[in-house]
Amino acid sequence: MTGPAVFLAATATLLLPPLARSQLVTYDGFEDYPAGALVEDGPNGTPGTGLNGGFGWADAYDVNNAIKSLVRAENRAASPVIYSNGDLTIHAGDRALRFYDNAIGTYALRRAMVSTWDAASGHELWASFLFRCNNTSPLANQDFLAVGFDDNPSAAGGNPRVSVGINTTTNVFPPSQPFRFFARSTTVVANSTFAESPDIAASTTYLVVTRISASTRGNFDTVDLWVNPASATDPGPPSARIIADSGINRLTHWFIRTANLDSGDAYVIDELKIGRTYPAVIVAQPPPFALEIQPAADRSVELRWPSLLDATLESTNAPATGPWTPIPGPFPSSDGWFSLRVPTTDRAFFRLRRRAQ
Repeated sequence: MTGPAVFLAATATLLLPPLARSQLVTYDGFEDYPAGALVEDGPNGTPGTGLNGGFGWADAYDVNNAIKSLVRAENRAASPVIYSNGDLTIHAGDRALRFYDNAIGTYALRRAMVSTWDAASGHELWASFLFRCNNTSPLANQDFLAVGFDDNPSAAGGNPRVSVGINTTTNVFPPSQPFRFFARSTTVVANSTFAESPDIAASTTYLVVTRISASTRGNFDTVDLWVNPASATDPGPPSARIIADSGINRLTHWFIRTANLDSGDAYVIDELKIGRTYPAVIVAQPPPFALEIQPAADRSVELRWPSLLDATLESTNAPATGPWTPIPGPFPSSDGWFSLRVPTTDRAFFRLRRRAQ
């Protein structure tokens, strides 16, 4: 026979758009968690164990111990987080990350990534998330939520040095301040650029996309922000851009920082994606099991699947009758993905199978 003789079992696997999937390296859609679960368990003020779903993460979530009861995996089945604009439609699932009431922390939540991003190597970090809140512009008082990155878990007291987020447009508290999205480099308030529009509206889903890059391959110094892009291939001109030396040349940790939230506030984040390109971070929600097949050199193909999936790779020569045989590891791992090189001269079918819980 001609061509590759390596197959994926249609009943057990799902083929993904190869380029976009291979460039998406870190993800959490919060579907792995029970409704209402604390993102880090235990009473406020004490250490606990964080949730550990998604893929491409190096450890579990770490929530600021003072506000653990206010950071939960919320059930959104009755009010789903859905974004639709132009070419893009993103349906989040039944769970989302929610910050309740005055969930205030110098860092509110943080997590280490498997992949690292180096300015000297010319890396660009792209990230996206869906955002909703119950506050609407204008606000009488400041509310602040930043989603960002840094090179260590301390991050200047929990303040990530490259970030995007939402804030009132000044730090003083006159009545009726515009409430908008911003891009920031360093922790200096003046190094923020606000999107001219839209003003944030209550109970509205926004798609927020950012690119963090280095113009000189020294430190990361450019943070671009897009709010509500409509294209699946090109975000267009940024809604906001800040160029300022962040002082860091390596990104290893993802952060959320909150300040000046009030009783009754609700801030929701879903479909968090981190990757190497714009198309990678606006693709549809990754399925629970993702198995790719990609051409490789030397008459072979490469199978790839997220390394944090609790699954076993199996093969057979007869998918209708089996048996399916587990393939023992260890497997090479890169950027949060396992891989297996298979000669195209071998006829075989492959699938991922969920391990018994």
